[in-house]
Amino acid sequence: MTRFISCDQSTSSCALTLWEGETPIAKKVIKTGSSHSKTHKKDVIYFPIITQQIDYICGCIVNYIKENDAELFVSESPSMGSFGDAKATLLTLFRAINETIVEKDVLSEDKVISYAPTAVKSFARTFLPLEEQKEIKSKPIKDKKTKEIIGYQDTEVLCEMNKKRMIQACNSVAPDDWLDGLTLASGKADYADSFWIGKTYLSGKQPTKKKEK
Repeated sequence: MTRFISCDQSTSSCALTLWEGETPIAKKVIKTGSSHSKTHKKDVIYFPIITQQIDYICGCIVNYIKENDAELFVSESPSMGSFGDAKATLLTLFRAINETIVEKDVLSEDKVISYAPTAVKSFARTFLPLEEQKEIKSKPIKDKKTKEIIGYQDTEVLCEMNKKRMIQACNSVAPDDWLDGLTLASGKADYADSFWIGKTYLSGKQPTKKKEK
């Protein structure tokens, strides 16, 4: 059975799930923050600059792979729908993790793969009750000439896979105690996302194509 790690990466709460074949057997969360923050939490390690946070996270992931003899690392590629500093940080972290794993000869490049957030969320949605996979949204109807709103039309659309729904979907298929005792603050949503990244890989879906260097 393939032993692999799925990762929902962020600088604040990076969730790792260790898999043995198709079964999640362990999990870990890496929490870092800026030492300039007004409040400090006991379970968070703080650094003065963002690059130190990223270096620390990369080191923890490399160690986790080695400690567990993982043969594959699966993550979520940054969303193309986000913008600004947050996107830049996530993109830098994503690249740093992948490059560190390969450069330190922990895994070969073909053993470091990723999936787009839309692919992960779309797959997770199929595990919600059928009647909850879609929702009704009212869309405005505008006058063609004046562009003024003259009414509304109800349209059925796929539901948004927010934190609550990702957790709900996870609870429907994960081991009974997988998210027990966890809160959003302790990484419940991050663990759920990490779980679904792993399940997306196990489903046989094609990972995101890597850009040629």
